Amino acid sequence: MVLGGSIAIPAAVVFFGVTGVMAVAQSGSFTLGFATMPVVFQQLPAGQLLGAFWFGLLFLAGITSSVAMLTPILAFFREEFGVPRERAAVAMGVVTFVFGLMHIMWLEHGFLDEWDYWAGTFGLVVLAVIETVLFMWVFGPTNAWRSIHHGADVTLPAVFKFVMTFVTPIYLLVILCWWGVTDAWPLLRMERVSEEAAPYVLLSRGVIVLFAITFIVLIRLAWRRNGYDDRAGFAEVGAGRAGISEVSL
Repeated sequence: MVLGGSIAIPAAVVFFGVTGVMAVAQSGSFTLGFATMPVVFQQLPAGQLLGAFWFGLLFLAGITSSVAMLTPILAFFREEFGVPRERAAVAMGVVTFVFGLMHIMWLEHGFLDEWDYWAGTFGLVVLAVIETVLFMWVFGPTNAWRSIHHGADVTLPAVFKFVMTFVTPIYLLVILCWWGVTDAWPLLRMERVSEEAAPYVLLSRGVIVLFAITFIVLIRLAWRRNGYDDRAGFAEVGAGRAGISEVSL
């Protein structure tokens, strides 16, 4: 998959030229891959068979990745709210199917591109910054370092503590600020969106915001329902440490 994906852009340049690739790339990386690879397979012996294998692998990769991404959500509903696994899986399957159809129907209007950028590209950097700052600066470098090695068989070199405390968050913040000014802000203002696609783009963003608000509310409800306390720690951790202490004694 990695080797096949790495030839998509060079192959596109060979068959479409630099100008053609730039025109295709403006529609998103999704279009680039699915417009280039069929042309490549058309030029190969048994191209139809190889193309079927290629897109079959893509389908399996998408399904397995979806299962992996949904597993933490299923665990969240099962552990925090006591929802049976089967019922949570069916509910998440229905939700995924409905919003998947929305992406298919409105693909040409940029519905998927909004999700790909804000959730899968820019959002990853935002999430990385938040996680790094919370883990290393709010939780504290000493606590974070101790948590990393709790129950671990391998001890990380001490230089990584300095890297995670200073280098990683500063590097990510610089990238986020630069990227936000040069790329995210123009996209947010829809400077590159046509009037025809504008309603679909706004709808896509609305769904993203709705998902974010929903999960924030659910996390807050789970926090109250189970009586978690930051200062006291989680009951599972406390019980585990108590058991270890008793065994040691």
